[in-house]
Amino acid sequence: MFENILRQKRVISFLKEDIASGRLPSSLLFYGEPYSGKLSTALELARVLSCSAEGNWNCSCRSCREYRSLTSQYLLMTGGRYFYEEIAASGDTMYRNPSPATTYLYIRSVRKLLRRFDAQLWEGNEAKLKSVRGSVEALAASVDELEPGESEHKRSDLEKIVKSNASHVEKICGSSVSKNIPIDQIRNITYWCRSLGGKHPKFVLLEGVENMVDSSRNALLKLLEEPPENCYLILLTSRKGGIIQTILSRVRQYSFSPRDLNASEEVLRRIFRIEDTNQSLRHFFLSWKGVRTDQLADAAERVITTILEGGRYEIEAFDELIKQYASAEQFEPFLEELTSRLSALLAPAGTRKGFPLSPELIAEWNGYIREAYVRRSAYNQSGPLLLESLLYRMAESIEKERSGA
Repeated sequence: MFENILRQKRVISFLKEDIASGRLPSSLLFYGEPYSGKLSTALELARVLSCSAEGNWNCSCRSCREYRSLTSQYLLMTGGRYFYEEIAASGDTMYRNPSPATTYLYIRSVRKLLRRFDAQLWEGNEAKLKSVRGSVEALAASVDELEPGESEHKRSDLEKIVKSNASHVEKICGSSVSKNIPIDQIRNITYWCRSLGGKHPKFVLLEGVENMVDSSRNALLKLLEEPPENCYLILLTSRKGGIIQTILSRVRQYSFSPRDLNASEEVLRRIFRIEDTNQSLRHFFLSWKGVRTDQLADAAERVITTILEGGRYEIEAFDELIKQYASAEQFEPFLEELTSRLSALLAPAGTRKGFPLSPELIAEWNGYIREAYVRRSAYNQSGPLLLESLLYRMAESIEKERSGA
């Protein structure tokens, strides 16, 4: 079990111990940097706990087959993710190295997106899916035909399939319906957990819980306070600090280590069949959206330095930056880079230009960043206006702290 999880020995050891001792709780939080394997581990945990045998990766029981193909009726998945990048990278891998393993890699990456549109999640809100329903159905039909054993595909056919599917993925990811967890979904999840009978364990995987709006967080908190029988709730986050304490107190936390360059190279070699690369997983995935990580780092550094030096009166200096990073492709990566830079400033030497940045100020800035992300993903508000407001509020808050207001 967990043979498919690379370079996370510590957290896997804890999970195995908890499973073997019977101490595994029904409410868990997996936290760590993006691309550290949190979702893969959650899916593998669900497979292991559902297995009718011993949980080995190559087990042929029906439950294991369904979890490997992400078709289990006892699984719900919701929340935002880097869908476009993962699907594009997996499709390229399948095209370059056609095999049952790379085909499953692509199928799973697409179904991670498709499972966000399960009928149980959208009951009562089906009208909200009108703009993407055609693309969802086309994607589902395409990956069903790709299932190993269904039919043979030439390499040229695979290229056409990947390109055709990419347009559907782009349309779905461009909408707001795949990016957040609305309160109605939490209510539907609660009903599903309590109504689905039988002895088979149920699993709910919620990604990006740090970005939930208040109403959704409160509904999730109520579900955690009264957990359904035989149902596992697995929360996934890249920013634990964005989760309210009352939720943190009701889950067992499992920390995922950042994947350094060596670990990234192993993942790229073994999963994506890329040899002799010298890039991080973040660089690899963002490159599929045309995002350059070096430019992101420079832009985030410039924002922090300029605000510290000049305050809000230098906001005009960000006009070009706002135009560049307010686009759909750049907005979220830029906010992630800002958050990463701020986390580094929490170290004891977190001082810039002679001015000490207090943990309270950094927490305030992170709150502004989270708010900008939620307003963009949940309410589709204007990227340029959100970035301008974010930078203004950051500058204004540091002016107040300097003046002692």
